[in-house]
Amino acid sequence: MGEFFSELYAEHKNRHRLLGVYFSYKPVILINDPKLVQHVMISDFVSFHDRPMPVNEEKDPLTGHLFNIAGQKW
Repeated sequence: MGEFFSELYAEHKNRHRLLGVYFSYKPVILINDPKLVQHVMISDFVSFHDRPMPVNEEKDPLTGHLFNIAGQKW
């Protein structure tokens, strides 16, 4: 999955500020512009703080990083 998003980023980073793709059956936005990422993560954080990725810190502690944890723990 990481390679898929990395390739999308590399292919479109100089052409589009953001992309819309489907992750399984859910629409996902891929932001390529660092200034837009900063704006979303600071100004619009309340709309984007919960991530759809599963987190199981007991079995795999590395899943509990900043971009995967949700809500109050974040």
